[in-house]
Amino acid sequence: MNNSFEKFDVFIVGGNITGLICAIALSQNKIKVGCCDPNIDINNFNSEDTRSTAILRSGKKFLENLNIWTNLKNSCLPLDKMEIIDDNKIFKKFSLFENYIFDSQELLEKPFGWNVKNNVLKRTLVELVKKSKNIKFFSNQSFEKLLIKKQKITINLSKEKIETNFLIGADGLNSKVKQSIRVKQTLLDTRQKALSFQIEHEKSHKNISTEIYKEGGPLTFVPTKAKDKMNYSSVIWMNHSKESEKLYNLPKHEFEKQLNKRSLGIYGKLNLKSNINLWNVNTMFVENLCYKNVILVGEAAHVLPPIGAQGLNTSLKDISILMEIFQNKNKLSYQELALKYETKRLPDIKKKMFSILLLNEVVKSNSIPVMFIRRFGIEMISKLGFLRKNIMRFGLS
Repeated sequence: MNNSFEKFDVFIVGGNITGLICAIALSQNKIKVGCCDPNIDINNFNSEDTRSTAILRSGKKFLENLNIWTNLKNSCLPLDKMEIIDDNKIFKKFSLFENYIFDSQELLEKPFGWNVKNNVLKRTLVELVKKSKNIKFFSNQSFEKLLIKKQKITINLSKEKIETNFLIGADGLNSKVKQSIRVKQTLLDTRQKALSFQIEHEKSHKNISTEIYKEGGPLTFVPTKAKDKMNYSSVIWMNHSKESEKLYNLPKHEFEKQLNKRSLGIYGKLNLKSNINLWNVNTMFVENLCYKNVILVGEAAHVLPPIGAQGLNTSLKDISILMEIFQNKNKLSYQELALKYETKRLPDIKKKMFSILLLNEVVKSNSIPVMFIRRFGIEMISKLGFLRKNIMRFGLS
């Protein structure tokens, strides 16, 4: 093992989207930041992630403040409207499925958000990290263990040892940092799996994001930048685990057939344009966000079903709150900063978690009473202006 012993103000474990944004944000406050990831070589970066991310207005404003948005905006596509289609078996018997449009213009501010491909977002962040004089990235190095002594944290990486005043775990669901500080987590298996992929479609998406609700889970189309064309979308298709596995294992032509059937023809003919990713849809939340001068952010702290674009946007809120608190870093100890982060952030995470869990349960249910409630609820939200606007504002918060 290399005996070098470098010191940092803040060290971040996890070099994915959340970890990289966190590093950039802190570095701009003249904080010396270290970051490591076992699966990323920052000097030879390549991403095969075919997913995309919708960045809501609050997230865009935060990225603007960090001067990240300038490097991203030409790769993003605005999402002006959201369409919800309730395709449930009760009303389908009468050839009835309803679509409901939610327009960002009602909030006097367009759009709801912007969609960007994950591989583009990651490459942009990696380039900004490489240019920063205040960030050192430890490529292909994993976090092994930590020792907290007199408000200093000694960290063993796979190849060397470092010291830091403050440690951030941004290393995802199976976070080693979380395990090291023994924070309890609750992991809920939704018994769903999600398929994600890119498609080309016959009709224009018109910058409308569409969610088709049906038992098993939603099918979501999010408009994606593709030169000057308006007929590319990123898709997330949630279903019961066995159904998703069956779909994943179908030949391409059969998969496209099932996809076209499930999409109700709203975009005309659909053609698959990427590999398909399959993953478990889990929900996870923690009892605590900190231990002494160690905190958790992003999916180390919370994992949500992919509904309503809440995943990354919740993580951006973590970083935003952390940056607010770090304005007092000269007045408070690092342990006090960590506790203040937990106090301010944990209640909001729990509220968001409850609402998304409830929405997912209502959307995927095949219970006849729940399907009636789902249809009635969407109609009420759609028809009552004050309620519709409040729901839209909550989703964007």
